[in-house]
Amino acid sequence: MFKFYRAQGCFSRTIGFLERSTKQPIFNCSMCGQCILRTCQLHCPMRCPKSLRNGPCGGSHEGMCEVIPGHRCVWDQIWNAAERRGQIERVMKIQPPIDWRLEGTPAWLNVVKGIITLDGHPKGCWMPPFTGPATEPRAGTALENALRAGQFAVTAEIVPPRAPDFASLQKRITMLRGKIHAVNVTDNASASVKMPSWAVSALLARNGVEPIFQLACRDRNRLALQADLLGAYAFGVRNVFAVTGDFVTIGDHPGAKPVHDIDAIQLTAMLHRMRAEGKLASGADIRDSAKAEPFRPKLFIGCAAHPTADPILGQVMRVMKKVRAGADFVQTQVVFDLKRFAEFMKVARDHGLTEKAKILAGVMPVKSAKAYEFLGKVPGIKVAPEFPKRIEAAASKDEEGIAIAREIIEFCRATPGVAGVHLMAPHWEAAIPVLLERCKLGVQPFTPSPQPVAAA
Repeated sequence: MFKFYRAQGCFSRTIGFLERSTKQPIFNCSMCGQCILRTCQLHCPMRCPKSLRNGPCGGSHEGMCEVIPGHRCVWDQIWNAAERRGQIERVMKIQPPIDWRLEGTPAWLNVVKGIITLDGHPKGCWMPPFTGPATEPRAGTALENALRAGQFAVTAEIVPPRAPDFASLQKRITMLRGKIHAVNVTDNASASVKMPSWAVSALLARNGVEPIFQLACRDRNRLALQADLLGAYAFGVRNVFAVTGDFVTIGDHPGAKPVHDIDAIQLTAMLHRMRAEGKLASGADIRDSAKAEPFRPKLFIGCAAHPTADPILGQVMRVMKKVRAGADFVQTQVVFDLKRFAEFMKVARDHGLTEKAKILAGVMPVKSAKAYEFLGKVPGIKVAPEFPKRIEAAASKDEEGIAIAREIIEFCRATPGVAGVHLMAPHWEAAIPVLLERCKLGVQPFTPSPQPVAAA
């Protein structure tokens, strides 16, 4: 079927030339070989620097791309066009991973030959069904149990250190143990090199703190992502969090080549297929012998939301696509614009998102106006102007930072559809126990499950 990859024959080259000559001037076609212009309102999503076929990302601001200054976000255009034409459901179709062997070949000919469908999907590719809310435990983790029981869940976040020294983490681990349901371990956050998420997640699990293993698509292809998940699982990790990842240009290796083999929605679908069918993205069974039953990892899958990124409907519906792909819970980017967060949650409720997934609002205690200034420049974050003014005028900046974070927590807790909070306090983890006490957030301690390292 795939014998003419890369347009090897004369006829294929001719068709490819005609297709490129026709589509490139009009649509800025990238010749991916699996065109989805029909689905994407005649806008080519491959113009996205992150190659997102299920966009937008969380960094779009006022319709502009976070990576290329001065350029319109292609997914802002797609969602706005779909909303005008009443074709939102068409864009909600989950786009499968690209078959990179088709890159450079003519999509027209690939359709005729039966390699792809008319919608640009490679034939035989796995598309995740929409299963709705899970009616049975996914993994039985403390976080899942708390959310299922209707408790107001609390998660925190740890940014791994750069130096390979677990000793530097012990204080933070001790500070969080028994006070929160789970801890999200970031994966090269802000596109900067840190210790790997799976290693720190394994350390947390062995120290009685339930980890949420973060996987970013920016740095690895689908083979490495699945392999890292299986390795972390062997160390007792059951919560997993899928993200696309910040673009490399904002980090400490701006000249690096981003991978972006798949996006966060496609990764979520892969993780869901692993637990539902015991299969890898390729369709191969997760087993080491033909006689063994396929291994189905018990996973509780999370995803990210960006309430203050644009467009608001596109952000809500992208989270809905993640839920359709298999996500169980959502952690949002930090909330500093309460009005915009309320608007986001209203759109989420109106579209039924809050009935299908548990949403945890991101909260970050901040103790300096300079930090607010920095955060306001991060793509996808909007800071209400009164917060830095309050910090500047406060006699005790630490106390004012705690007070602001507490107000945000109480606002989120009073917002319908919010199932918990996700506390992010880089370099100020001591603020988390204080916030929990002042907000009277009770959390049951986590009892670590046996670690199946030897058996694996």
